[in-house]
Amino acid sequence: IRNNPDTLLMRILGQFDLLHCGKKYHLVVLANVFNTSLPIHERFDLKGSTFGRTLGPKRGIPGLVHRDVDFTETGRQIRVSPELAERLTRQICADAAFLEKQNVL
Repeated sequence: IRNNPDTLLMRILGQFDLLHCGKKYHLVVLANVFNTSLPIHERFDLKGSTFGRTLGPKRGIPGLVHRDVDFTETGRQIRVSPELAERLTRQICADAAFLEKQNVL
């Protein structure tokens, strides 16, 4: 993060194994991207995939996190200026190069 402060990758704060009632759980703690004092009316977890990426009949229920198919089927769009689009494209390329270097991609 020091070398790439504008990264769009999630910040991993910790990784834990938890044993509860004889069952093992693997937990990853991520930084909260919704840390704001503003009210959030809708949330979408967009991954760029459509396979299994919908709430289906639960779509529209307040408080639930919607997914990729919900986003497109409800006609949502993300509009940014050409300058911001260029910055985002450069950052996505830098993040992808980092993940490749780490053998993640």
